[in-house]
Amino acid sequence: MRHSTKIRNVSELLINKIIDKTIEDSMIIYTNKLSCESLEVGLEAAFQFNLGVILKDILELNRFYEDEKIKVLFERNMPIILNKNITNNYIDIVIEYSKNKIIEQYLLELKFKKHLILPLI
Repeated sequence: MRHSTKIRNVSELLINKIIDKTIEDSMIIYTNKLSCESLEVGLEAAFQFNLGVILKDILELNRFYEDEKIKVLFERNMPIILNKNITNNYIDIVIEYSKNKIIEQYLLELKFKKHLILPLI
């Protein structure tokens, strides 16, 4: 879920695409690491941490400008109204991107299922 104001220019479109692609690629890398047993299925906090590290590493590799700042934050208190009856006060992972005093936030709420069946490769 993207939590930001209107897109203001072409470079913001580029960062939105980069972050969307990074999230997708990070999940693929994470599941590949699970399937080859370089990571173990643990608790939800371990899932969030491992995915966050992968996200941060890929995003750092995709930095183009010296004044870009990228933070990967965990369990951020950000009241979000999901519907009339449900609010969520903590977001699992927040990617915070800033450049030229403009801050964009990308919110990831993860669902963790410990009993995971991975295909044999």
